[in-house]
Amino acid sequence: MKILIIVTNVAMYESGNLPTGLWLSELAHIYHRAKEQGYEVTIASPQGGNIPLDPESLKPMLIDKMS
Repeated sequence: MKILIIVTNVAMYESGNLPTGLWLSELAHIYHRAKEQGYEVTIASPQGGNIPLDPESLKPMLIDKMS
């Protein structure tokens, strides 16, 4: 079975003053679990290309081993 995960290309909030993007652990957890269960996983974004990561999601207190 296959899973398609669509993620954001948005790197800044509309105001342009605050960075945003993919919350790393949200993707890491579902991806890891799906692969463990034998699913084929494709990650895509509406615009293709690079996926910005929300810098808040990279803070040491929010990163777990899976992320």
